Amino acid sequence: MTDLWQQAIANAERALGSNGNDADRVSAARAAAELCNDPHVLRHPTLGTDLGYLTSLLDELGLGKETTALREHVNSLLHSDPDALSLPADIRNELAVTFADRDLIPAAVTVLSPVIALEGQHDQGEGVVRSRANLAAIRLRLGDVAGAAKAAEEALNLSTRMESRRGRLEIQLLAHSVLAGTARQQERHVAADQRIDTIAQTARQLVRLLGSDHPLSLSALITLALAKLTSALAAGDREQWKRAAEVLAIAAQKATVTLGPRHPLSRASLMSLASMEFPAWALRDERGLDEAPAVDAAPGLRPEATRQVVRLEQGPRTPEQRRPGASRSSAEPEAVPLRFSVLGPVRAWRGEEQLPTGSPQQRALLVALLLREGRTATAAELIDALWGEEPPEQALAAVRTYASRLRRVLSPGVLVSESGGYAVRGLADDALDLAVAQNLEAEAERARRSGDLTHARQLLDKALGLWGGETLAGIPGPYGEAQRDRLGEWRLQLLESRLDMDLEQGCHAEAVSELTALTAEHPLRERLRELLMLALYRSGRQAEALAVYADTRRLLADELGLDPSPDLRELQQRILQADPGLAEPSSPVAEPPQHPVRPSQLPATVPDFTGRASFVSELSEVLAAAEGEGRVMAVSALAGIGGVGKTTLAVHVAHQARSAFPDGQLYVDLQGAGLRAAEPETVLGSFLRALGTADSAIPDSLEERTALYRSILDGRRVLVLLDNAKDAAQVRPLLPGMEGCAALVTSRVRMVDLAG
Repeated sequence: MTDLWQQAIANAERALGSNGNDADRVSAARAAAELCNDPHVLRHPTLGTDLGYLTSLLDELGLGKETTALREHVNSLLHSDPDALSLPADIRNELAVTFADRDLIPAAVTVLSPVIALEGQHDQGEGVVRSRANLAAIRLRLGDVAGAAKAAEEALNLSTRMESRRGRLEIQLLAHSVLAGTARQQERHVAADQRIDTIAQTARQLVRLLGSDHPLSLSALITLALAKLTSALAAGDREQWKRAAEVLAIAAQKATVTLGPRHPLSRASLMSLASMEFPAWALRDERGLDEAPAVDAAPGLRPEATRQVVRLEQGPRTPEQRRPGASRSSAEPEAVPLRFSVLGPVRAWRGEEQLPTGSPQQRALLVALLLREGRTATAAELIDALWGEEPPEQALAAVRTYASRLRRVLSPGVLVSESGGYAVRGLADDALDLAVAQNLEAEAERARRSGDLTHARQLLDKALGLWGGETLAGIPGPYGEAQRDRLGEWRLQLLESRLDMDLEQGCHAEAVSELTALTAEHPLRERLRELLMLALYRSGRQAEALAVYADTRRLLADELGLDPSPDLRELQQRILQADPGLAEPSSPVAEPPQHPVRPSQLPATVPDFTGRASFVSELSEVLAAAEGEGRVMAVSALAGIGGVGKTTLAVHVAHQARSAFPDGQLYVDLQGAGLRAAEPETVLGSFLRALGTADSAIPDSLEERTALYRSILDGRRVLVLLDNAKDAAQVRPLLPGMEGCAALVTSRVRMVDLAG
């Protein structure tokens, strides 16, 4: 069995040495396939190390399927083979590193679980302590900041009992790196920097103990450099960033020269260098240079650095996340607003300057983020959006590269990293042409209901004029295809609505030519055929109108085996009977005047509320600011741990401010601290009903509900209390969009990226 692993590795190394000779590649693939058929692969004494090394070699040879098959074989045996029960802790840690390196986080957790479960049943060996440290790193990558911090502290405490000084220092290095990452994510920058000082001391001890050329010493230097890079990004410190980048580059070069380019640490250091964020302020030197490799952000400890520790990933710091005191230079010019178009080719502008949006896949990533309206898309969602069920082996790395390239093109703080994913934030309401078209449609519907068909038609024409060709032209991937179909269908609905208005206004002769072209382009769309028949009949062309029906019936029968719809059949009969009701446009039926509903949803306030006078005064001033004529919507957020009285304070202030919002007050508990937070779509549905919207008039999608909600609030003075929010992405669609309204938000987390 051991010979089989040695043979597979030797074949792969020989294939790489011969520059991928076909015969050698076949031999390497065949050896990997034999390992996949070995039922006792878990008995290999150096399984963890050899699995990571062999899969790296196979990847270099382009044998991604063999790599996946081998990992899946090992993973399946961990669940089914009795040998898995006796797998040593050190091998489990090495396997966890290999799985985590490939972003197979569930597999990494599975392989570590038996070791963690033994805690407390016997003396804590080094393998168990190492597993606890690795678990801390995994939890940080999963976004479980509290769980990561707890596991890291436990690993630190257990490490003090370890006899091996080398092992103790290695565990402490990882644990302090995790704690620095958790502090950074909690905006505790001072605490994070204090951890970096401890990391530096630990790294120096490792170098003194092992020598500067030892893999663990080089790994420690890489870890320290990455931690300092993150600190520099948070502080906006260009000089610190440059020094840390130089240290990382030197360590990567030294690892490659000392250990060889295919050593796991060499590959890890180079990958860390390639995954480093290059902020614009760090790249502009005294000579005005502003170029850097197009690589992605997310600096972190790469797993191969020690082959015993799991990778840490900390998202790049956005401008809103800089620590206090790192203010933007007063001389920095004000940002020019960005604009994006998706109703046609995907394009971006800064002011009047068109920006490069990159390859089709990079544009597909941009589309996936823009259409989420500020909500975070996880890495898995983006991979699925771009490639579907068959992503490439390096899909995650590709996503990060595309995100980094876009970040360099867009304004600072627009493309942000959050919880292992990405989001586009901070855009103006009219930055996306799709949002502009949706607002125009909502305004046209209001004009139509009021009987102003001329204005409604003009608005729909303006919306349709935003299309510049095929929607999302050239965007690959299943998400792009689905959105292209959805937006294409919506455009046809807008066209049908506008043409229907043309006929209501007596413009039937002008509509005939456009409808003729549209029915030829969409021959199975019966609504267009119905409008064409009506336009022809009103133009005195009864025979042609009936011919359209006959052609439609024949086409539906031949293509689909169906009869025309009841509406189309009824129109044909009315044309045959020369129904007088078809001769002239039908006058719009005047709808009864609707009196706006005034919701009053605030919970009861505490009658004897006392204390917190400064908070009450400050919040009252913010809400009162919405009263001023022309003032923008006021947003105020209360953050704090559970049980400190955020809701009581917010309800008390809201009741005091009721007189400033005579058109009503909306309230919802967003369940942000529970297992399942409230979905924005559901909340908007309840708000729309409270504002008097009939169930039949409430649209399905989040985007349409948000547009209708803000349209209804236009011109009204309403206070919205959003209690117990999970994050800014949940809150953002629920905010009113007009001046005069205000929102009060409570949450257990600070919403630094929420405008207002």
